[in-house]
Amino acid sequence: MKKSEARNARAAEGNGTAFLAFSEDRSLGSASEALSEAILERNAEAAKHVANYVLQNKSNAPAPLVRLASDTLAGDSSAAGVLPPPGIGDVAHWRSLLKLAPNNPAVWADMARHYSSLGDKKQALRCMKSALQLAPDHRWMLRTASRLLVHQEDAAAAHKLLANHPRTRVDPWLMAAELACAHIAGKAPKSWKAANDALRFDRFPAAHISELATAVGMMELEGGQRKQARKLVQRALIAPTENTLAQVLWAKEAKHLGDGIQSLDKLIGARRDAYEAAYRVRLRRGDIQDALKACQQWGSDEPFAARPRVEATFVASLLDDHSLVIRTADEALRIDGKLSYPLELNQLFARLSSGQFPVHDADAGQKTEARLLALIELGGPVAMHATANLALLRYRSGKVEPGKELYRKAIDMARKIEGFESAAMAATFAAREAILAGAPGSDILLAEALHLAERSGSESASFYNRKLQALAAAPDRASLILSPSATSQFLKPMKIIGVSKDQGGFVLTVGRSEPPTVFQCKS
Repeated sequence: MKKSEARNARAAEGNGTAFLAFSEDRSLGSASEALSEAILERNAEAAKHVANYVLQNKSNAPAPLVRLASDTLAGDSSAAGVLPPPGIGDVAHWRSLLKLAPNNPAVWADMARHYSSLGDKKQALRCMKSALQLAPDHRWMLRTASRLLVHQEDAAAAHKLLANHPRTRVDPWLMAAELACAHIAGKAPKSWKAANDALRFDRFPAAHISELATAVGMMELEGGQRKQARKLVQRALIAPTENTLAQVLWAKEAKHLGDGIQSLDKLIGARRDAYEAAYRVRLRRGDIQDALKACQQWGSDEPFAARPRVEATFVASLLDDHSLVIRTADEALRIDGKLSYPLELNQLFARLSSGQFPVHDADAGQKTEARLLALIELGGPVAMHATANLALLRYRSGKVEPGKELYRKAIDMARKIEGFESAAMAATFAAREAILAGAPGSDILLAEALHLAERSGSESASFYNRKLQALAAAPDRASLILSPSATSQFLKPMKIIGVSKDQGGFVLTVGRSEPPTVFQCKS
């Protein structure tokens, strides 16, 4: 190996131990381990370097390894880290690679990811334990194992794994993971002093402390130390990871940490793997279709996580793609063995909205109503969401006035619990049901939905309200307007021309800026 090649290899290496072994002793066996590790660690340069070696020696290489190398150089999504929808074939593929190098911890870890995506938690845990036995001190392996344990609802075990590992005391990546796991598990973080010392004495390059600065910053924010949190976030954004971008974007939106924080759009655009952050940015802009794509990439990147599926069902609901909502919830059920409250409620919303729920089946209606009433007793956002679903059930059962009253309650609850954006969404679907039912006052409800969407700045609500404006003008075309195929017609924003209020409610005049076709809601 030439010295220049060695320098290039080490420059691409990052922190991969398998890549280092390949650099020092090049063979197809070490190439298999190094390529798998580089793909799993999202190290594109290292992956290309190893893939070139494999293809140069493809006459002696096994077919699965050659295919993986070819896909890597061709920019195939599975090689680039955007994993395809999970299936048993993926496990079989990695098993074939495992035969080449049975002591490859990266392949064992990826098998764990896929078994988890299939809902086989026992096999996933067994594979991850094998990976840890082969690489007990590997940073990426420890972080991946802890993440898997968290998604298997054993945050205490995840925290114990990191808190007790000697490397955590000196590794900023593991410190950051330990702080996050401690927060989820409700434990005192063991790395708090070491983490603050690492940041105070500037012991590591910016890229290595990005997630640590974010983790400490989020804890400072929770403790009310906004000024200190802002400083840490700014430091984290010098060389951010995809996790950093997602966390900071969430903090800007949910915790109103926007003051003094630079725009994240360019930083997110520069990282191909920042799927969660890209999803949130696109949704905020009103790029609904692109938001769904980013959300699906996020879900593929974290095949064992339910949260991307929750977000995907929300966006699919905006697109009126109710079959996608139901399929996505079923996928989450397979992964976790149960549905979270948001997924359960989103799936019910889709079944009711699409007409798949048997509203005339008295037994099904009673059971669903009892379930919704039980969820309302929980209080908080779940109660608000369940109240809105109960309102929808009433409307679809022909009980318009009770439905209208429940939607009013849901809108008021949303404003108190989550703010104007959530209230805007509740008002939007209240208006939809009133228009579909031909109920008196539907124009007032639509005006209120438009007003709340404008006040909250919710592009999601504004997008759906553009559909409702078309629906109010042509209710006989409901099946066409409220369908995924009509999405592109409503992506162009409307312009609020005038807002006023009288005793009967809101009066809004809205229209497209080009041409200024006016739609007016009168009380």
